[in-house]
Amino acid sequence: MNIQDYLKKVKSRRGKKIIQTALKMGAKVQILSRDFNILKLSWRGKTKLLYNEQIHFNLNPGPKIAKNKEATKLLLRENDINAPAGVYAGSYSEALRLMQNKQINFPIVLKPIDASDGIGVLVGVENKKELSTAISRMRLSLKKSKKKSSGLFIIENVKSGRDYRILILNNQVIACAERMPAHVIGDGKSKIKELVSNFNKTRPPRYLLKIDADILKTLRRNRLTPGSILAKGQYLQLRRNANISSGGKSIDKTGNISKRFVKIAQRCVRALGLNYAGIDIMTDDISLDDPHKPYCIIEINGYPEYEPHEKPIVSGKGVKVAEILVKEFMRRR
Repeated sequence: MNIQDYLKKVKSRRGKKIIQTALKMGAKVQILSRDFNILKLSWRGKTKLLYNEQIHFNLNPGPKIAKNKEATKLLLRENDINAPAGVYAGSYSEALRLMQNKQINFPIVLKPIDASDGIGVLVGVENKKELSTAISRMRLSLKKSKKKSSGLFIIENVKSGRDYRILILNNQVIACAERMPAHVIGDGKSKIKELVSNFNKTRPPRYLLKIDADILKTLRRNRLTPGSILAKGQYLQLRRNANISSGGKSIDKTGNISKRFVKIAQRCVRALGLNYAGIDIMTDDISLDDPHKPYCIIEINGYPEYEPHEKPIVSGKGVKVAEILVKEFMRRR
């Protein structure tokens, strides 16, 4: 089997991108075992084995801790890094009891304790009835995703500010992007569903904006439907979370991050013992060095997506993160 035939059978999107990037760089990729997904990469006199199309820069337990959002917050606070207050629970009744004990008031953010890619995350849950519905929707999303989950979930106060993702490799910031919630801007003639369709023409399949129950709820709140026409220039935010995988927009800010936030990101990865990580942070402006400006670390990902920092997803210059990762992988002993 040649490498192109092998690529056709690779299910992992990220794994396929890593192999394609290596080939584009001029690396020789040899299939040692198709049955066990073992490849040999040769580049500039160095040879590496690639297993299951994945490259890793982290050692346990760092990634396992990062996957548990509550454990992550515990370690961040232990290192004097700001993280949101909240509680974790396994049921609706337990959640209400703990919210009362810890004085966590609505509106809140609900998210699975150990999921990723924004799966099951709901922002702006306003009351007890909405919380009950949100927990059911979260569990349905997890079931549909077929990803393993403990069933526990986190409840946190809603934080204000702009949403940023910082990528760190070997204690160096390699990329930074601002993540804006899914939205459309009216042109005075197109229906909302048409604006969404036009937006999706610029996006890879995994990052499409879908009109789901969450967006329909937003439309109803604004007395709109998918068939409504927005005035020219009218901005309509469709989600409260800024996950790129659910239709959010990514804007390159790699050249704008201040020394203060570089240091905060470095402290985060040291707290969890990670070499490669994505740090999600909320603050007013990541370019500011003012030590008095508030910030909050929302979560840390030990195996972060890099596509939102690359073209065609990101607006602006963008960063070739996959190439950076492959080069570092090949350089390592």
